[in-house]
Amino acid sequence: MKGKVAFVLGAAVGYVLGTRAGRARYEKIKSGAKAAWESEPVQNGVAVVQGAASAKVAEVKAAAFDAGKDALAAVIGSSKTSHGSSTSQSSSTSSRESESQAKRDAR
Repeated sequence: MKGKVAFVLGAAVGYVLGTRAGRARYEKIKSGAKAAWESEPVQNGVAVVQGAASAKVAEVKAAAFDAGKDALAAVIGSSKTSHGSSTSQSSSTSSRESESQAKRDAR
């Protein structure tokens, strides 16, 4: 909620400053903001955040892949044991997978 309020407040202040000060003041504010963004301390912070985010993305990606693999193995394993012979189940699963792939390719 704080983030939304801060965003709306920032947008309102920006609008008021822009309409009252005109183009020259806008350009001055813009160049100040650009200088602040390009400053070394800010860019060091950006690099730290990007590195942390990249590391987390890799972790989340690996965890999601492992969870999906485990879930698929659980589903396949439970369907083999609950529906009789694994041979008939495998052929049935293969045909369903082929149909699903054909539908995806058609899109």
